[in-house]
Order: sequence, then structure tokens, then C-alpha cells
Amino acid sequence: MLVVDPDPAERGRVRAALTQSGCAASIAERASVGEAVAALAAGGFDAVLVTEPLGSALASERRRAGDAVAILLVAATADAAVIAAALAAGITDVLDVSDRAPHRLALRVALAVRAARTDAQTARATAGRDQILSIVSHDLRGPLHAIGLACEALRDDVPEGSRRFLGSIERAADRAERLINDLLEANVIESGRLELARAAVDAAAIVRQAAVNHADLVKIGGSVITTSLPGVAIPVYVDRDRVMQVLGNLIQNALKHAKGTPIAIAVAADAGVARISVRDGGPGVSAEELSHLFDRHWAGHKRKGGLGLTIARGMVAAHGGELIAASTGAGLEMSFTLPLVSSPR
Repeated sequence: MLVVDPDPAERGRVRAALTQSGCAASIAERASVGEAVAALAAGGFDAVLVTEPLGSALASERRRAGDAVAILLVAATADAAVIAAALAAGITDVLDVSDRAPHRLALRVALAVRAARTDAQTARATAGRDQILSIVSHDLRGPLHAIGLACEALRDDVPEGSRRFLGSIERAADRAERLINDLLEANVIESGRLELARAAVDAAAIVRQAAVNHADLVKIGGSVITTSLPGVAIPVYVDRDRVMQVLGNLIQNALKHAKGTPIAIAVAADAGVARISVRDGGPGVSAEELSHLFDRHWAGHKRKGGLGLTIARGMVAAHGGELIAASTGAGLEMSFTLPLVSSPR
């Protein structure tokens, strides 16, 4: 335990309270942020008790250095803005200077240490997952590329009646490549690292282009795609390519689960946002199933969303919008909102 305060009497009071609580921690004292930084850099501390105004400066420095140590601020004020700023700087917990009952102080320290360790373990697990995913995706792309090149080289040497097998191999390789890209994309979204290149664009133009891009795929699936567009532009402040990807995922989901039924796309201004909807004519889903539709780990129904809907929802959320699903038993409608140019988020 490290106690940081310029006043030796104040440090002594904190030490006395911890000692009275029966806390078995070894306690060291420092008088300034610089001394505390040097001590923490050397390691060996599980928690820091620091008073104002040193707390936020110390927390900011240690968080930038990647130190996950529990830092508790002993505050002389209950001002919400001050506390919020301290937490934003990386403070783990805030204690009222007037409440220094030994057992309560020891309990708060123990809880802060446990939370800090949990956060550190989660961060390490996330970093490890990201590294494994990056390595695996890189290693898989090589063989998939080789499969594609081999199929291309064999195309002229394979009898006409057997070329369909080459097509199956190529489609499987393309599918594997898309799955790799989806896994990487979902990982970026879940970690909050999705970047958006926003600009003012017409929502109706995006819908129109998405319908054109998927016309052949829809035709092959035995469906027809229709659009309901307003007579005026609906300017939205979005990353156009990301919104096109969202629409593509929703259209492909409709084709997969409601094959042969019409797909209707509509866009309209709705209470300060643009709302885009994709509706199919399939059998629809129950209320229970709707609650799990965006959960890629749920296997309770054949119409589970998988990565495509998970990615779509994450991209919409990154824009400040919401993707929802509704079903009355006669088809499924998925709609999402986007910020208008007049109210960028």
C-alpha cells in the first residue's frame, strides 16, 4: 500500500486507520506525485491512497503508463463534477475524507484492489485474444489465396462437366475469407476501436445504391427488391461505406432466411433522425426469438443473426443510432436510425 500526501500528519492518520483495521498490508509513504510515480514504477504496490489535489495527476500519469494499480482518492468534497473528473482521470474509487472508519477503509481498499486485478486480467485476455485472432487470420489467408490461384489455373484443364466442382471450391474459399473479415470486424467493434469517416450524404441515395448492388443476388435468390424513397433528400451525417455494409448485411440476412419472398427497403425522416427499414415476407419470428436475434452465440432458432447482424448493430451504434427488429408473424422488419446532418452525434 502506498499513501501519498504532502502533509506527514495526514499520512499518519491514514496509516493509523489502516493499522487499526487489521489490514496486513505493508504501508509506504510519499509526499509528492513525482515520488509516488518513482515508487510505483519500481512495482510492488497493489493500491494507492492519495489525497487532493494530487490524485488526478497521479492517476493520469499511471494510466498513460499502462499501470492498472488500484488508486483511491481521499476527497474533501462531494462535488459531482470533481468526482467525475477524478474517475475520468483513472481513479478507481473516491472516499470521503470525513469517513475514515478503519474497517470501512480497509474494505474499500480490498474491493478496489480486486476490481483493478479483474480489469487487468480482462485487458490481458482481450490483448491475447486480439493477438491470436490476428495471427490465425493472417495464417489462414495464405492457404485460401493459394486455393483461389489453383482453381484459376485448373479452370481450362478441367472438363466442362466437372467445372462446377471448381466453382464450389471457390465459393467455399470466398466464404472462409468473408468469415475471417467478419471476425476481425466484430472484434474491432466489440473493443470500441471502430473508426468512422463521416460526411453529409443523402440516406435515400445510399438505399438506392444498396438496392442496385444487390439486384443480381436478390434475383438469383428468387426474390424481388423494392424501395420506398421520399421525394426530398434526407441528409445524414454518417460513414457511407459503413452504412452500405449495414444495409448489405440486412439484405443478405433476409435472402438467407426468407428466400423467395419480396424485400422492401424504405427510408424516412423520423423525430430528428433518419430511419431505414428492411422488411422481408418470410415467416417472421416469435417475441422470445427477437430478443436473441442479435446474439451470435445463441443457437435457439435457425434464424439466429450470427456475425452479420452483430456487426450491423455495432456499426449503427457507433453512429449513435439503434438497430431493432420487429415481427408480427408475417415477415421480419429490421430498422435502424442515423443522425441527420443538422444533429450530428
